[in-house]
Amino acid sequence: YRNVSNRLAFRQRIFWSPELFRNMKAEIRSADVVHIHELRATTSVSAFHAAQALGRPYVLSAHGGLRHLGRKGIKIVYDRFWGRRILAKAAAVIAISPVEEADAITAGVRRERIFRLPNAIDVSEYPLAADSQKFRERWSIGQRKLILFMGRLNWIKGADVLLRAFQELNREDAHLVFAGPDDGQASQLEQFVKQANLAGRVSFIGYCDH
Repeated sequence: YRNVSNRLAFRQRIFWSPELFRNMKAEIRSADVVHIHELRATTSVSAFHAAQALGRPYVLSAHGGLRHLGRKGIKIVYDRFWGRRILAKAAAVIAISPVEEADAITAGVRRERIFRLPNAIDVSEYPLAADSQKFRERWSIGQRKLILFMGRLNWIKGADVLLRAFQELNREDAHLVFAGPDDGQASQLEQFVKQANLAGRVSFIGYCDH
């Protein structure tokens, strides 16, 4: 109980800053609508309180963060103090997919306040297959079937699950590429690849833009 209480006080100090609130209030004073990105963040709490104080409506984009994945205890406490209120008072919640829409409903958001808005992409910036052969040559993939994981290498993303599935697949005509920055799991994944003798069929190429 003492540990929980101490963590609670610590999280309150982190998530509530009078100076940040004043700055946020000054920033959004001239706004008609406030767009809050992320449910559980220091700036989200301050933006919420500032919007309420000024009587400004706000919409929320949770960016896949509605579920309690990782640090579940802290997130439950956060939701008790702020998360539920931020969701309950939002004029609208933006969902980028049917999955996030379902997550919002599970979190208690009424269906009529949820608007599905997929991430916008300028397709002209991504010409198809222009350099696909160069990519294959650079990473020694050849003409094998390509399996792509794109995202940060963190246990929450399930990269280890994919790697074990790839090992069980045991297909010589397939190559697995991890494209994304290390977020604490890269060494563990690389060690697994080495121990499983998959070095010639798995590539870690780091952050990959465009």
